[in-house]
Amino acid sequence: AYTLIRPGRPIDSLSAFPRRDLSGNPVGDSFERYQGGGAISGALVRDKTFFYANFEYTRDINTNVVDAPVLGTVGNVTGINQFYLGSFRIDHRLTDDWSLALRGNFGNVSIARPGGSLGGGNVTFPSAGSTQERQSTLVALTATYSGDVWTYEGALQYSRFRWDFGRPLRGAGPQVAIRDQTGLTIGVVGHPGFVFDDLENTWQTRHKLQRRFGAHRLSAGVDVIHSDFGLLGGGNVNGNFTVELTPAQIATLRGRNLGLGLGAADVLALNPSVINYSVELRPQSFGTSQTLYALYVEDEWQIGPKLTATLGLRWDYDTLTAQGGGGVDADNIAPRLALNYKPDARSAIRFGAGLFYGKIPYTVISDALQRNTTSAALRGQLGQLQQLGIIPAGVALAPLTFDGNLTVSPACATVAACPSAANVQALRDTALINEVRILNPTGYDSPYSLQFSAGYQYQASSTFSIAVDLIYNRSYNLLRLRDLNAPTPFTPNLANLTAANIAALRALPDNAARVALASQLGLVRTQAAADATRPVALVPGGGRQITVSETGGRSTYTALNVQLNKLRGDDIYAFRLSYTLSRLTNDTDDLNFRASNANNFAADFGASANDRRH
Repeated sequence: AYTLIRPGRPIDSLSAFPRRDLSGNPVGDSFERYQGGGAISGALVRDKTFFYANFEYTRDINTNVVDAPVLGTVGNVTGINQFYLGSFRIDHRLTDDWSLALRGNFGNVSIARPGGSLGGGNVTFPSAGSTQERQSTLVALTATYSGDVWTYEGALQYSRFRWDFGRPLRGAGPQVAIRDQTGLTIGVVGHPGFVFDDLENTWQTRHKLQRRFGAHRLSAGVDVIHSDFGLLGGGNVNGNFTVELTPAQIATLRGRNLGLGLGAADVLALNPSVINYSVELRPQSFGTSQTLYALYVEDEWQIGPKLTATLGLRWDYDTLTAQGGGGVDADNIAPRLALNYKPDARSAIRFGAGLFYGKIPYTVISDALQRNTTSAALRGQLGQLQQLGIIPAGVALAPLTFDGNLTVSPACATVAACPSAANVQALRDTALINEVRILNPTGYDSPYSLQFSAGYQYQASSTFSIAVDLIYNRSYNLLRLRDLNAPTPFTPNLANLTAANIAALRALPDNAARVALASQLGLVRTQAAADATRPVALVPGGGRQITVSETGGRSTYTALNVQLNKLRGDDIYAFRLSYTLSRLTNDTDDLNFRASNANNFAADFGASANDRRH
């Protein structure tokens, strides 16, 4: 058992470095932590059944400042994070050859966003606060057989993960961002403004058989992972308001002395002017399933006393590749080879080559469901894209669409004039959507990489070794976003970026005038001008951008790794020195990567955002 207490100031020492809690959130001098846990283990049946269990509890306390002086409120709010973590394991020997193991892990994590921030400057009131809730459960059963000829390993595992990213502290209701007449945001009250409640249930089973035949050790196995996903997401069904208060209305709120208790109803009751209003039309839970299948065989071949070869063949299939309009990607056969040569007792030379397939992240399909719509206008746009050849002929269009979340912004001058979600459902088919995400009409291919490595290791002494490795990876079918309704490419006329034109732009009274002149000079292109070049015109109920996740990206990675490793042995010191010289180039950095100019990804091929040369 153990306990740990961090009492905070004034007992804690000052630190010149920024500090964060277990979730990466910044904390201040007020931060406190109370942590305790324990473990127990032993034999349930002597020499046959053994158990282990542990539990840990952590409580973090942090103080933020709500700094809203215009509304007469400056005060402290306290956030409490709580972590409940536990695990257990039972091992049971059935016979001399057979053994079983049952293990489990669970976690319940609550991370507070109470409002405010460290050191002031934040105008979010506690009524707009939220908590991030994470509950996880995992239970696994494994069986092992170790015979004279055959060995077997099998496992069955179930896991459940619930992630409610923004559970409101005060329940459902509208959110209100409050501005004064200068346009300054002086307070945020009410709901967090969104819903993101994700649930994943996963079953996994794997089995491996192994047998030795002379100089060969053969292995064969199967691995299946099935996951069911559900996401309740979207905007706020009760509406998100941005309002402007008059000095008299601000004085009214200050006069009520509500302090940190100020809520959305207190502001909306004043019926202030509305700068912007948005409301979610279709909050719903949606999702699908994903199953990953894998079969493999492997031969570890002792060719001679100095040379060992490992040859393998693996097949992978991801059911998410069946989404969209391209059919399944089921021909993912991956050969692999590894060689290990020992020319003498101190040296080893290694070489490896193989094809490795990955999976489609579920978020790709989730985004295509959540940001989708089945409006007649969108289907009409898709039909036009198909006529233009941008969507292949023969692809059924209806399966590419889905009734996802949709937040609209109906015009209203005052709060009392703003309609509820029930009164503007017709906007689902008439509101222009800035970006619609549909399922890919050409489908999805599993990402894969071709990997090579070669290395040399030298054992200079019993405590000192040197290792040098070369790595080369080429990856294909990487994810990125493509706009099927992209405007034509635009290149600024840099010849007009002269000192005289810059001075003329600076002399104009407002940004609208500057944009107009810059457009005339060919330095920028307005949204309206860009929209006019899109393949399909914008229509009410349709989309401006009609995007898909595509598996068309590629990357190249090369690296030299050098490592010097000194064990302590009989000396008083030990060390490990590592150096990497590497280069990573690609035309996509993540699944939300977009080409910088229309869909010209070739122009974006270059050093990755994740490139680390040294």
